[in-house]
Amino acid sequence: MQMEPQEAVDKLRQTVRVLSAFKSYYFDNKARTLEETPNNPWKFQNSALFGRLDAFLDRCNDVLNLSQTALQFHKLERVEVGGTKVCGSECIVTTEQL
Repeated sequence: MQMEPQEAVDKLRQTVRVLSAFKSYYFDNKARTLEETPNNPWKFQNSALFGRLDAFLDRCNDVLNLSQTALQFHKLERVEVGGTKVCGSECIVTTEQL
C-alpha cells in the first residue's frame, strides 16, 4: 500500500494522538477510582499494561520524525550540488530555481 508522504505523517500523528489519549483516559479513571474507592485501588502495574504500547508509541514517534524529515527534503525536490568547479552564472540560476 503506497501513500503520499503528507498522508503518512497525518496518519502517524493521529495514531500517536489516539494512543496517548487512551493512556490519559486510563490514568484519569485510575485516579478517579482511587478517590471514589480508596479501599479498593486498581492494582495493575503500569509497565505490565503499557510496556508494549509505550514501545509501539516510541516506534511511531521515530517513524513520524523520519517521515517529517523526508517530507521536508521532498519539498526541496531538486537540489543540485555542483562541486567546486561551478561557474558563477550556474550558481545564480540554481539559487533562483530554489
